[in-house]
Amino acid sequence: MSFAASTSPKLQEKVQEKEKDARKQIQDLIEQLRGDASQGQEHPRIEDVATLLSVLAPPLDGVGLLPPRFRVYLGGAGVGAGASARTWTHFIPQIQRVLLTHVVPTWGEELLRLDQGDKANLKEKGKEKETEREGRGGLALIDQYFCPDGFVNGSEAAGEVARAAYATLVSAPSALEAGGYGSKMGHAQRYGYGVSMLARLAVEYPIDRLYKSVFLNGKGDGDGVLKGVGWEDCVRDVCKVPAVVANALAARESGGGMRWGGEVPDVLENAAYFDRMSMRCEELILFLSSSTSTSVEQESLTYLLTKLVNLGVFPPRPPVARSQPSFFQSALPAIRARLSSTSASAQQKYSAFWTALLQNIASSSSITLQSILASLFASLHVAVPPSSSPSPSQISPSTHIPALSEDTTTRARVTREAALLRALVGAPSPDNAPALWQIATSLVLSRDWPLAELHARVFVAWISGAASVVLDAFLNTVLDVWASPEHIKHSLLSRHRYMTSLLLLTISYFPSTSTSSPPPAIQNLVSSPAFIGAIGTCGMLAAEVVAHLCGRKLDFGGWDGQSENEGLGWCRVMRALLSARDVDVDVDADDEHRAADADAGVNEDEDMEDISAPGAAASTPAPITPTTPPTRAIFLPKSSTGYDSDDSLTGYASPPSAASSRASSPTPSELAEIEKDPTLNVGVKKVPRPVYLAQLGELLRAASGGAGGKTGPNDAHDADRVQMALDCAEGLIRRKMGYGTELDENAVNLVHAFLSLQDNFDLDGFSEKRQAALTALVACAPTKATPALIQEFFKNQYSTDQRFVALNALAMGARELADLPVPPTPSTSNPGRTAFPSKMLPGPLHRKYISAGDAGAGGTEVRGIADRNLLPRMVEQLATDALDEHREEAGRTAGSPALIRERRLRVQKPQLVSEIPSSASSSSSAPLNPFARSDFQPGTPKSKARSKFIDIAAEHFILPFISSFWAFLRDTQALEQRTAHLSGRARYRGAGTGLILNPLVLAQFVRTLAVLVHAARNAREWMALVAPEALEVAVTLGTRPVSSMDEDGVDDGDDDEAQSGGGKGGPAGANKEASLLTATLELALVVLDGALELDGGRVLGLEHTALILGLGEWAGKVFSGLERGLRVQGGGGAHEARLSRAAAGVLLKVNELTSKWSRSMIDL
Repeated sequence: MSFAASTSPKLQEKVQEKEKDARKQIQDLIEQLRGDASQGQEHPRIEDVATLLSVLAPPLDGVGLLPPRFRVYLGGAGVGAGASARTWTHFIPQIQRVLLTHVVPTWGEELLRLDQGDKANLKEKGKEKETEREGRGGLALIDQYFCPDGFVNGSEAAGEVARAAYATLVSAPSALEAGGYGSKMGHAQRYGYGVSMLARLAVEYPIDRLYKSVFLNGKGDGDGVLKGVGWEDCVRDVCKVPAVVANALAARESGGGMRWGGEVPDVLENAAYFDRMSMRCEELILFLSSSTSTSVEQESLTYLLTKLVNLGVFPPRPPVARSQPSFFQSALPAIRARLSSTSASAQQKYSAFWTALLQNIASSSSITLQSILASLFASLHVAVPPSSSPSPSQISPSTHIPALSEDTTTRARVTREAALLRALVGAPSPDNAPALWQIATSLVLSRDWPLAELHARVFVAWISGAASVVLDAFLNTVLDVWASPEHIKHSLLSRHRYMTSLLLLTISYFPSTSTSSPPPAIQNLVSSPAFIGAIGTCGMLAAEVVAHLCGRKLDFGGWDGQSENEGLGWCRVMRALLSARDVDVDVDADDEHRAADADAGVNEDEDMEDISAPGAAASTPAPITPTTPPTRAIFLPKSSTGYDSDDSLTGYASPPSAASSRASSPTPSELAEIEKDPTLNVGVKKVPRPVYLAQLGELLRAASGGAGGKTGPNDAHDADRVQMALDCAEGLIRRKMGYGTELDENAVNLVHAFLSLQDNFDLDGFSEKRQAALTALVACAPTKATPALIQEFFKNQYSTDQRFVALNALAMGARELADLPVPPTPSTSNPGRTAFPSKMLPGPLHRKYISAGDAGAGGTEVRGIADRNLLPRMVEQLATDALDEHREEAGRTAGSPALIRERRLRVQKPQLVSEIPSSASSSSSAPLNPFARSDFQPGTPKSKARSKFIDIAAEHFILPFISSFWAFLRDTQALEQRTAHLSGRARYRGAGTGLILNPLVLAQFVRTLAVLVHAARNAREWMALVAPEALEVAVTLGTRPVSSMDEDGVDDGDDDEAQSGGGKGGPAGANKEASLLTATLELALVVLDGALELDGGRVLGLEHTALILGLGEWAGKVFSGLERGLRVQGGGGAHEARLSRAAAGVLLKVNELTSKWSRSMIDL
């Protein structure tokens, strides 16, 4: 034992060294086949065919696949003599790739000639007949590397080589594009060597043979997980073959200009390939059903069928073109044969395996099972056999419906197809297989089948084979669809008949009784409100059938009359069909008719489209069939009265067709009933009044569709939404002020919504209501709405009208916060809108009956809130007040802003009554954390006090407004400088029409700033920040060009008088519009007047001396130019008078300030 133990490691080392040497020899062999070996190495370069065959023979001999006639090319020890079969198999894929890319293109012609003129090298003589592979010469040896012959087909190595060949060929498209060599190459000459090998592999190594190679050969080796991965790779490679071949031949056609017709081998065409694979899958299922089924087998077949479903091999309808594959169309004949010709035990195993397989698919992928069942249901042979059809002379539209035929042959065929479903799918049950039940019933109830009633008979016969509980569940499912309002209103006539057939056939399978105790399912059906509420012919027929089943008598009459009404005829045939059940007929009764149909050449499958070359179709003449002349219209002779009317023309006779699935047109009386039906009468949808601000935002978003104002498909309802939002917006916003955080949370979104809203529907009062809503947002949520509105104003996506709305909202909201007079809004002018109910008439009636005198001027004032001239008039009034020399004495003493400011800052007394926090009243309510914020401490909630404008003016209104303007001006001028070298439309101009730097918009911006500055003159930051910043804006916009358009000047002939400062390049520095000059001067006048009233101009005069002196010089130049008669662009008339007055006012204020602080200013 000790000797054996000591020698065992040495033996293992020798085996390993031998294996290593063999691997090196095999690798050298591969390099030699590539042609990379040199003459000095052990294996010389291949120079002739004999050397090539001697190199190719050892690997095949190592795996046991070498044909006997090529053994003469084996040497003594041979290459890789110590390698095992597994080692050789490991290198087979590399050898295959080398053969495809190097050997076959180089040596293919020589190997083919070997069999013709150099047979002496084969050392085989005396054979009178050569086999097909011997006729291929030396290529037969290369074929063994891809598709081993039939003598070794059952070996394990052959299966592994075939799997490797599939993977190699589908991953090497260049090998498939290569052409053949020689005249006897057969497929290889026409399609290329790789395509010919795939064609042979598809026949000799189908999917069931590959399955055995993966799972059954070498059962004790490897792991189940590894085998599963190998099987998935194998299935992917096999399913790629038709697409890879078609792509390769398409590339060959585009490169070589070859004709497409006939290039793809028949066996590799898409339909033929997958049809063959479908039949081999059925063979594999038969093989596996004979043994004990395991989870590995179920999972492997589930993956295969899922792959085929994804490739379209399970179509939802029978294919009509031969290029489309169908699994069940190919495999159903074999499946029927297995279920009828084999023994009972084999049939049971086969059926159980199919059922278990479908249930396993249901647990893994419901979509895959749905596709398989839909294809199976569509592939059923439910067509009425010609032998059971009556002659054309016996067919009547009201008496014969093929799908409802009650003859024995049709009933036997229905029973046979139901048995097929029961054998493959099993007996459906909502308890045992809920997934299968749900998918099957959804397909039965939702799909439209070609012969709907015949499919319904098959489905009911299939389900009736299960327990009575299953039939009850199916009846309830059918009733839910049959009695649903959507089905009754919107389904076509064919759909109504199909669902009624399902219902009545299901009821007929319940046992009938003459006693007072019918089956429980029928009792529930009789008391069901849905069943009782069903109306129409189908509902009457169903009621009669149920009453008969319960032993009651109910007869509406009229079914057996001679009326040619299509609906009554269908009901008569259905009543006759329900007299017996399909499952009570012997299945063998259909055998005679099937045999007769087969002798007559009748095929149960549907006719398929034959796809042929266009030239063949053109060369085949169309068959000539005798035709009868068309019937001509008959004109009646004129009556004796001589009256000639269009009614004398008799139309073509067009009897109703039983094959039509469209319902007849309703009569006028039926149309009147439909119009009166409250369930079908769709009126105008009433838009609900918003209660919360979030609902208000949803109304605006749903109606406007975004910033672009796009409307949806419901334009009328969108107009109602916009109207409701505008009517409720201002009042709702003002009511939400001070109550919680709802207004703060929704203020920004509402600003965006209202600012981007456009009048697409020409609504009454649109501009006024939108302006009032934005003004209310600024006044009620100034810290949230104002920054958002300022930010949106400087974006380039808004029109001039929308920018004016934003500026008006800022100005009016600021004045409202500062308790200054503002124009009335729709809510403030009509307090009754938010008051309690009164005896006043509704809005439309009130406006109808109110007199013109009662209306007053309020309506005009409300409409003026959105007027573009509102801000100019307001600023003009402020300038007039600043220049008024006749102010009351009380206003300059007790009511002076300077005294008010002094009282507030210095002599303000503490309040005598103040609120005591709840935490201070009781020690029990003191905060646990003394450093925590009081906002988060428990206690009584406090109402939010309204903000004062002087506290938030600088932080949220004026300074963000000015700083955003400077940033926008900087970016615009930088963009203009970058495009200054361009010309035409490529050059950017920031002062174009509709832009912010346009004089029209810029003047409105300055006026809004003037209103804000005037309203905030009592703020703490006014003297130090607000006044200097506002003056700098006024001086800059009045003297400096803001755009390149200002620097370009004006038209010729006006240059001498265009500049307010005396011409181009004068002191004014730019060509300015009269409106912009007037606005800037009025802004400066408002600031100077406020500074003089607050502190006599001390801060401005002493700390901003250069700004004040420059302002005075600019105003003097403008005033002197106007006095000399120079014309300002856009001036004349009232504009010129207003500009002159503003310039004179600024001069007076500057003189007053400098005369008071001139000595201190000079000292500085």
